[in-house]
Amino acid sequence: MRGQVVVVVVALLAGCGDVHVTGTLGERVLRCTGTVAVWLDATSFQDQGDGSFERVERVTDATELHLEFFEPVFDPAVDFGALPAGERTALVDDISRGDQLSITVRRGEALRPGDDIASLPEQGLPPEVLPFVTSTLITLRERAVDDANYPELIARPGTEVTTSFAVDETAPSLAGTITIEVEADDDEDAALEGKLAIEFNAELLPERIGECNFDRFGQGDVDACTLVGVEAPVADAGGG
Repeated sequence: MRGQVVVVVVALLAGCGDVHVTGTLGERVLRCTGTVAVWLDATSFQDQGDGSFERVERVTDATELHLEFFEPVFDPAVDFGALPAGERTALVDDISRGDQLSITVRRGEALRPGDDIASLPEQGLPPEVLPFVTSTLITLRERAVDDANYPELIARPGTEVTTSFAVDETAPSLAGTITIEVEADDDEDAALEGKLAIEFNAELLPERIGECNFDRFGQGDVDACTLVGVEAPVADAGGG
């Protein structure tokens, strides 16, 4: 693998969580220690066919734990939907200009201290209700320098990504170490490779706040911000 430099980036800020990132992709540091947002998607609204929506519990197999790590510093517990339009736009714009790491754990409701889970194995689902990592998305964003309209270089990680998550605790906060190995496919000569370790400790957000801020249509038939029925999910500028 390319990139032997070991870099540790640390953030400890009130309301933003405690995040340590060790390692690099090539020589590129993953800048995602500004804010961490964690929530469990355990419910959804279902259309009853008479103009009403009923909030129901998801079965354990369908629950998802979302972990979002961002470069900018902000309070993830603030309801984005309640912010003035200008303030919300500025915040979403700041988030969209920084690095981001997004991880989803299926069967998140069943996560327990001491678990050591990993990406979905090739042979299929783990037995019973054991949690597993369904997706890992690393987004590297470069800012333009001075008056330039575009950055000089846009870094891109390889597409072969393997993730494991060693869980230390789940309450009152979620804490553990996420290890990510990134390799380039055969036709990705310029893609970055490397190994990252993300140690973190963060309080879980209320489900509605987490979804309104970062996964607005995670409630199925209802917009998590407005609680108004929707016909189909659409892209949300504030979503991760």
